[in-house]
Amino acid sequence: LRPRTVMLIDAHTHPADSHIGVISVEPDRFDPRPGQYYSVGIHPWSTSTVGDDDFRLLEAAARHPQVVAIGECGIDRLRGADVERQRIIFERHIALSEQLRKPLIVHEVKASDIVLALHAQLRPACRWMRHGARFGVRQAEQYVRHGIYLGFGANRNEQTLPSVPRRLILPET
Repeated sequence: LRPRTVMLIDAHTHPADSHIGVISVEPDRFDPRPGQYYSVGIHPWSTSTVGDDDFRLLEAAARHPQVVAIGECGIDRLRGADVERQRIIFERHIALSEQLRKPLIVHEVKASDIVLALHAQLRPACRWMRHGARFGVRQAEQYVRHGIYLGFGANRNEQTLPSVPRRLILPET
């Protein structure tokens, strides 16, 4: 018998009924259903209200076998707690990703400098994916230099996609 392989078509999605992708949920909403795959993380927009209980929930959910990635997490300069608090919370996600050896799904808005500096400083063994890549070629090249996967959905810069090596492109909704 050959082992069953699963081909994921969507590297990052939110609809809870998806059977073709990785469903991104916050830890308090993690309710695994058979045949589905998840990423769990504290979204940057929720960082203002995060406490120790949220991290305990995150760590417990992240260990579940249907959780295949950590995140969506990161830094958003337009929304959420102050940038320093978001950075601290993001670093906890990075540490969890490394500890559990699961990839990291990154939400970043106007903070690529911080995200890329952390990647360079920490040199993670686990892969990162910057989801929602809508930016131009120049910013994409910065992520590519770090070996970070880019998730492209319907709202993308059509000039950027051809500039990214295929091995670093992931589809998402």
